[in-house]
Amino acid sequence: MKKSNLYVVAVILFVVLGSASLVSAKGHGGSSLRDPYVWEPKTSKEKIIEHVRIGADDKLWKHSIYQIGVELEKMKEVPLPPEVLEKLSAYSQHVLDRLFKSQDVDDARKISEALTLFKEKGVKNFPDIQKALHHQYAVIGKKMLDTLRERCRNQADVKNILRDIDAVLVAGVSLQEIEVSSVEEMRDLALCR
Repeated sequence: MKKSNLYVVAVILFVVLGSASLVSAKGHGGSSLRDPYVWEPKTSKEKIIEHVRIGADDKLWKHSIYQIGVELEKMKEVPLPPEVLEKLSAYSQHVLDRLFKSQDVDDARKISEALTLFKEKGVKNFPDIQKALHHQYAVIGKKMLDTLRERCRNQADVKNILRDIDAVLVAGVSLQEIEVSSVEEMRDLALCR
C-alpha cells in the first residue's frame, strides 16, 4: 500500500475512533455541557405568565385567554404558585374590562368562562361574574335591537342579529332589559314594519 493511501486510512481511523469515544463519554456523563440549540418545553406556569403579558395586546387577547385556560385546566389538581396567582389577579381586571367592552355574545361568554376559571383557581377580588355577564348580554341585546331598527337603511344581516338577540334571551336577559315590549315587536322590526 502506498504511503499516501496509508495516510488517508490513518486519518479516517482517527476521526471514527475519536467520534466513538466522544459519544461514549457523553453516554456516561463525560460531557455536562448543555446544547444551546436543544428546545426545552415551557412549564404551564411559564406559559401562563407569558400569555398574561401577551394578553395586553388588543389583537392577541382572545388567543391569550384561551391559552391561559388550557394551562389552568392542566393544573386543575395543583395549587397555583403565588407568582402565578399574583399575575392572574392583576390580569383579571384587564379581562373584566374586556367583558364590559365586548359587543359579541360569543366573546362575552368566553371571557366569563375564563374569569370563572380564574376564580376557581383561587384568584381573589372578583365581582359577581354571572351578574357582570348578564349585564353585558343586556347591553349587547340592546345594541342588536338598535341595529335591527336601522336594518332597512343599512341592510344589516338580520339572521345574525336575531341569532345574537336569541342568545341573550336564552341566557336569561328579559325583553324589558333590552328595551323591547314583545317578541311580536321584534318580529315587526325584523320585517321592517
